[in-house]
Amino acid sequence: MEAQMVAKDLLEYLKHNTNNRGHIHSIFNESFNLIDQEGELITCLSGHKDIEPMSVLLNMTVREIQSLTLEDTVEFTLNGFLMTKANRRVSFKKAVVWDPVANVEGELNPLTLQEERVENIKSVLIDEGSMFGIAPLIHSVAFGLHGVSSVKTETVTNEYCNFIEDRVINFLQHICEENYQAALTCI
Repeated sequence: MEAQMVAKDLLEYLKHNTNNRGHIHSIFNESFNLIDQEGELITCLSGHKDIEPMSVLLNMTVREIQSLTLEDTVEFTLNGFLMTKANRRVSFKKAVVWDPVANVEGELNPLTLQEERVENIKSVLIDEGSMFGIAPLIHSVAFGLHGVSSVKTETVTNEYCNFIEDRVINFLQHICEENYQAALTCI
């Protein structure tokens, strides 16, 4: 199977991590995640989704994605990967390389206004009753004079929140420090 598009950072990562192994971490309707032995999450998206960092667009139907098996072993190479149980090879050779360029423009706001806006986002997520996905994690994020941290609360998070918590905290910390290039590496 030929990939339609592949993120440049994924190609760079595979160039330095050839002969890496991993497995299928999670499966959704139009995407699935792979995780390698280094703990790096790689997202495989159907052609109906937009590409993002560390991802690849595949020409796969929902039925094909749903036929995959969690924990199936994946062998990564410089030019793609092989899902061993499904016996599906994905090649990046003919894929268009997506190279995101950060366009950071806008007004500078004082920390108090930034904190207020983040609190508003947290409130909307919680008030809407969306305790699935990353909402519990966002609810537990605290902003202060020393940056961003996760506050361990009584709120029950889910497995996904636990998996991405460090990346979200690092991302927000870099944003607060106005280190946008570093923030892009956390996504």
